[in-house]
Amino acid sequence: MTLASMFEAITPGGGVIITVPQHQWLWSETDVIAKHARRYERADLIAKMTGVGFECVYATSFVSLLVPLMLASRKRTMNKDKTVGELSLPPLVNAILKKVMAIEFLGIRLGISYPLGGSLLVVGKKGL
Repeated sequence: MTLASMFEAITPGGGVIITVPQHQWLWSETDVIAKHARRYERADLIAKMTGVGFECVYATSFVSLLVPLMLASRKRTMNKDKTVGELSLPPLVNAILKKVMAIEFLGIRLGISYPLGGSLLVVGKKGL
């Protein structure tokens, strides 16, 4: 319903950029705290978008280089009290992870489409 409303609101030739949490197998208490309703798979989101009329012009995963760390953190923190720590990192750790993300975003700007990641970015366009 939300995608259909977005499609109707956009003028022909316009588009949307959508980012969502990705891969249901990454679901954890962190998602609950972040108020995520679900995690998407790429094919499912693209099908939903094309189902309401969008043309998918680009899709990539991101937070790809950090998936091993996400898995390790989520395996280690199976309760709510420990999960909050994943959302508030020490400044040095946050700075290092920010640099890793900068490398990943450089790849995206160069046209790389990552197949795996904690998040998904899809660009949809409404035809003329």
